[in-house]
Amino acid sequence: MPLCLERAGAVPLAVDITVSDVKSDEDFLKPLIPHTSRIGRLRLVGFGSTEAVADDLPGFFSSPMPDLTSLELQQTTEPAELFPSGETPVPPVFQNTARLVSLRLTRTPLYPTLFKISSLRELKVIGYTSLFNFGTFIGFLDSNLDLEYVALDVQFITDSVETARTRKVSLSRLRHLSISCSKAIDSRGPLSCISLPRGVSVEVMFTEEDPSAKLGSFLPSPLTPIRELLTPITVVKDQLTPREVHLSGNGSVFTFRSENSLYTRAGFLLFSTTLVREIYIDFHPHAYTDVGLSNAMKRLPALETLVISRLPRPSSGCSLR
Repeated sequence: MPLCLERAGAVPLAVDITVSDVKSDEDFLKPLIPHTSRIGRLRLVGFGSTEAVADDLPGFFSSPMPDLTSLELQQTTEPAELFPSGETPVPPVFQNTARLVSLRLTRTPLYPTLFKISSLRELKVIGYTSLFNFGTFIGFLDSNLDLEYVALDVQFITDSVETARTRKVSLSRLRHLSISCSKAIDSRGPLSCISLPRGVSVEVMFTEEDPSAKLGSFLPSPLTPIRELLTPITVVKDQLTPREVHLSGNGSVFTFRSENSLYTRAGFLLFSTTLVREIYIDFHPHAYTDVGLSNAMKRLPALETLVISRLPRPSSGCSLR
């Protein structure tokens, strides 16, 4: 290992460590320790707490990492305190964040130093069941206006979303937004407060178990900004397996997925469909009836391609007129 690192010269290192494996082998890290200042990408997984990482990897954080631009941390369990106070000592693993471009956090505590970062292009915050303060989170996005990729798997405090609803963050470079939520407010909040650019791809994954969950519940109110973003919608896909509604228009894409059920009742009709050219439907009785489907077709004057799967036999009483 030392010979390979020396040959690499000044090239930033990409280091991927499963902490639970390495801490049982004290000699494993020794060849790397003299070169930690050259680490450009660091991925640490399989550790119990960020506070204990420095003890699990003795000497690893003894030198600054001035070239660190990508940090990924995967903690095995969610911390007892999600937002430590400013008086809490910051673990060494969070002391090299000045130049971060990519930050991926799974179940780690969110120390105040993280909210001082302003250079991110990629942000993933996933695996959290503790409640997030939406106002604080929007402030973090507002400090990183060059974000291009954002993935969220969090739960927001309802009152904090309502309080911050008038605040708008413009992420003009955003290309992909992924939201995984168990409550409608967890997607409706960000979609209401983030000004999305043309060409963005948005994925919303519902884990809601309510069989009557409606697509409109997870969207901002009023729906005007998203309607304008997607106008004109040209491609619609409403499929059963996996449960998914896909809308594409004006270079932007919105995809809504559900692990369980999603009551759409032609949910795409929440939007203008006058210029839809392609539509793909998995026919299922909980979302469509013969009358409902016929009415949907009447609102598609520019339709060129229609693909319907699982269409019931005529004897069931379904017909298109």
